[in-house]
Amino acid sequence: MNLSYFYLLQRKNTQFPLYMKISSGFVGKNHQHFQSIESTHIFLSKLLTKTNPPEGFYVSSDFQSGGRGQIGRYWHSEAEKNILASYLFYPEKISARQIFCLHMWTSLVLLDVLQKNNIGHVSVKWPNDIYIRDKKIAGILIQNTLRQDTIKNCIISIGFNINQKTFPEDIQNPTSMYLETGIIYDRTK
Repeated sequence: MNLSYFYLLQRKNTQFPLYMKISSGFVGKNHQHFQSIESTHIFLSKLLTKTNPPEGFYVSSDFQSGGRGQIGRYWHSEAEKNILASYLFYPEKISARQIFCLHMWTSLVLLDVLQKNNIGHVSVKWPNDIYIRDKKIAGILIQNTLRQDTIKNCIISIGFNINQKTFPEDIQNPTSMYLETGIIYDRTK
C-alpha cells in the first residue's frame, strides 16, 4: 500500500505541526517487498541499525511469521490477503511531547482509506486500533527513536485486514474490508 494519502493529512499552521515533507509519491519511492518475513517492523528496525534508509522507505510482505502488535501481541494475517507494511520517517520539528500526533495522523490515514471505499461506522480505539462497529480491521505499531526532546526517526507499522475471509477463533472480533463489503480489493494499490 503506497500511503500517498499521508500528504492529505499534513497539517502546517495548526495545533498539530506535522512537518514531515510528505507529498504524493514521496512515500514508497524506495520499497522492499518480501513474500514472507518474520516481521516488517523487526526488519526495518534492524535495517536502521546498519544503514540510513531514505525517508519514506517502506517494507511490505505477503506474510509475516512473527507479526507484532502493541505490548508484544501477535498480529495474525493470512498470506497474500492483507496489507503488512512498515514505513520510515524522519519527522521534522516533532517533539517527544507530540508523539501522539503520529498515532492520530496514521489513524486518520486509515480512516480516510476506509471512507474512500464507502465503509462506514469506523472508529479509532486510541492509540492503535481501527474498528468498524465493534470489529477490529487494522492495527498500528509506532516506534520512535528520540534525540533529546525530538524524534530522530519513526517506524510506523500497519496491519490492515483487506481480503481475509476467516480468522482464528482466538482472535477477538476481527473483520476485513472484504467481510464488510463482499468485494475483493487490490491490496497493492
